[in-house]
Amino acid sequence: TAGRALAGGGLHLQPEPGTDLAVALGLLHVVIAEGWCDEAYVAARTTGFDEVRRAVAAWWPERVERVSGVGASQLRRAAALLGGAHRRGAGVYVLTGRGVEQHATGTATVGGSNNRVMGPPIRRELWC
Repeated sequence: TAGRALAGGGLHLQPEPGTDLAVALGLLHVVIAEGWCDEAYVAARTTGFDEVRRAVAAWWPERVERVSGVGASQLRRAAALLGGAHRRGAGVYVLTGRGVEQHATGTATVGGSNNRVMGPPIRRELWC
């Protein structure tokens, strides 16, 4: 799977076991910080986003790197791929496998991943 992702111009992020949630929060941190989140869309369809914003503010890329082993530059590149897919005429998919759910924080990790991919969406002009 990693080889196929890399061959297709994608990334393979390989966090230390149990740190997937840190990566998800870090990705959302970068998406928000770079202005790639469609704030109007989120406001119209969700509640509690200010709380999410505050929570992910603590997960800057260098902190994620220390916790997860995923390099800050890799994290920023992944967020840029998510945020800029539409500009490039490309799609994005996030493949986590089943391991994400199989540890003590699995439920929170899946929720964080859903927030990153489906919840606060990337700006519409950038993602679809």
